[in-house]
Amino acid sequence: MSADETKWVPPVYLYQAGRHCIDSRDYYSEPSSRHLLLRRILLQRSIEGEGVVFGEGKTFAVPAGSMFVIERPGPYGYCYDGDGTPWEVEYTSICCDTSPPLLPREFSDYPIFPIKDYPLLAKEMSELVGMYNAGANPLSMAEKSYRLILGVIHSLQSGRSENPLAESMREAIEEEFDTDLSFADLARRFDVAHETMIRIFKRVHGMTPGQYLLGVRVRHARRFLSQTREPIKHIASLCGFSTANYFGRVFKDETGCTPAQYRRNPDPLS
Repeated sequence: MSADETKWVPPVYLYQAGRHCIDSRDYYSEPSSRHLLLRRILLQRSIEGEGVVFGEGKTFAVPAGSMFVIERPGPYGYCYDGDGTPWEVEYTSICCDTSPPLLPREFSDYPIFPIKDYPLLAKEMSELVGMYNAGANPLSMAEKSYRLILGVIHSLQSGRSENPLAESMREAIEEEFDTDLSFADLARRFDVAHETMIRIFKRVHGMTPGQYLLGVRVRHARRFLSQTREPIKHIASLCGFSTANYFGRVFKDETGCTPAQYRRNPDPLS
């Protein structure tokens, strides 16, 4: 049996990701029913400029600060609106080997998502693009891809602004990531039960406080690795990790490479 025949492919995996600056009307993708064996969810956010999503007799503007989420192939196409301002976009194309439909009905009725209201999802998407460009581990990218699309679906279906308690918790994590942060102490600080705090944070931000804390620590570690020559052991301490070995394991899980490998070839988006 050949290597190709025995290779396992995750049911959800990152097919393509990148960033483009579009200034030509030739940028045009029609609704399509072709390539049914390669079914994907395309998430494309507008950073600057504006694009258009069209299909099923409807047209939607995609201005800066919004994102469209469509199935490919599917009933919607997209194009540059050609108003003279370049359309700068970031996109991820996520393959899903599963039965239809890939998305809940909400996205069929209205495929525009206000990603500017969900900074954690925007950050997750940018990190996924960086992992793809760095040739990260496919399983790590598959996990992050799945987390991203579930976060978008969950946020759309919840249909509410960020909870003040969850936002205060997020700010505390951002400010105290380099300390020995205790979530039990954090719960007491906000006068809420520990389990309730975790449940609220996960409902709003799509991940547990612990997962968010690790992401913040890794984000700062990437900055230290790319912008300084500090020893890796010292960077681990600066970012709140108890040991360099633990830091190395978490960093590789999050980025697909070791701290030393990242330092040699840092992500330009970091």
